[in-house]
Amino acid sequence: MRHKSIAVLIMAGAAFGVQPAMAADAQTLSLDVHDGVSLALKQSPALMASEMRVSSADADLAAARSALFPRVDVHSTAMKTDSPLGVFGTKLLQQSVTPGDMAINTLNNPNAVTNFQNSVSASYPLFAGGAVSGRIDQAQYGLDASMHATAMRRQNVIYQVIRSFAALEAAHAMKTVATQAIKSSEEYLRVASALLARGMVVKSDMLNAKVHLEDSQVAAIAATNAEARSLDDIRALLNLGSTHALQIKDDITIQVPDRSLAQLTETALHKRPDLLALRAQEDAAQAGSTVARASMLPHVNLVASEQWNDPNWRLQHPNYEIAAMVDLNLFAGGRDKAAMDKAQAEHSRLEFEIADKTRRIENDVADAYRSLHETNQRLASRQQALAQAQESLRITEARFKVGLERMADLLQAQTQQDQARAEIIQARFDQVTTRARLYLATGQLTPEVLQ
Repeated sequence: MRHKSIAVLIMAGAAFGVQPAMAADAQTLSLDVHDGVSLALKQSPALMASEMRVSSADADLAAARSALFPRVDVHSTAMKTDSPLGVFGTKLLQQSVTPGDMAINTLNNPNAVTNFQNSVSASYPLFAGGAVSGRIDQAQYGLDASMHATAMRRQNVIYQVIRSFAALEAAHAMKTVATQAIKSSEEYLRVASALLARGMVVKSDMLNAKVHLEDSQVAAIAATNAEARSLDDIRALLNLGSTHALQIKDDITIQVPDRSLAQLTETALHKRPDLLALRAQEDAAQAGSTVARASMLPHVNLVASEQWNDPNWRLQHPNYEIAAMVDLNLFAGGRDKAAMDKAQAEHSRLEFEIADKTRRIENDVADAYRSLHETNQRLASRQQALAQAQESLRITEARFKVGLERMADLLQAQTQQDQARAEIIQARFDQVTTRARLYLATGQLTPEVLQ
């Protein structure tokens, strides 16, 4: 028959892996989980992409702040024309009009004139209805949101590294259990074959021993594949190619959160970066409403320019202009009202998202908190069950040697021991990852939680 221990080994081994393995070179890179977290925070492509979003948002803020300074432009134009109006105007600009230019024939049919016009102009918004400050606030909150999102991404990367290293550690343990199960199964098969030859057991006992051995071998293959998949996942997280063989050190220990559920929940609602990012987006949306409203208010701009006109490329014949320009949008077909409605809708959407995120965070913290206590109890229970299974196997083996137990009973006792070992490995994996998940849920997963 198929035994439960093998199924547990296969399922648990499969749960720990994530992607197909890649070949490794002879050069070896030795890492523990602290090294893995440090490398991932420096080399993770997902994290680097998030940091580029921060750089982009910082550039948006710099662009918005530029509106606080005057804009200065330099213009240069070369022109030749025989247009009557153009010729007369150009000569006026060049300060070269003569009495002969006022003759009717000359005015109507002038000779072509060449002009090089060079100018410097400056403009400054004296009043923009709050649009300038609104855009600066919008960009600042956008930068804050990007930074909080990157902080959350960092914590997710740390969690993924911890989970992958814990998965590899569990795969190693599963592989050891499977190897021990193979040795025991081979011994049982040898004993069953010898007893069958002496007529002391039936053939089904030997067949059961063969099945047990085959299942143990399958479990060993599953554990080996889980180990390879975990290594491949670590390579992806650390952005490492196949040029190095990885030697991963086991023994991951995470500090135990010692606060109450209420305290942890309160911390999460104040420190979760993804919630802080949503709040910053809400503030940015509020600033967007100010920008939209500004389009319906007067805009006052100060403009000044200095201009030179000459038949040759020289700074001759200067003139200047200083003006204050007032713009007021009286009607734009409802576009301004639509922009305000959109900004308000965006603000309301973010309010709903924040309320939803708040509830989800509370649930995440509560679930991780309960799961941690459940895992601790399950680990203690499985350790006790393993001690009982080992004692049961010892007694069954002793009774089998004197003919008081069947081969099926012996295999069943071995199955229970293998299953208990697999469940302990699973419980230890769950304990490590659940502790990390609780720190992640409260927004406090940093490298310092690793002991």
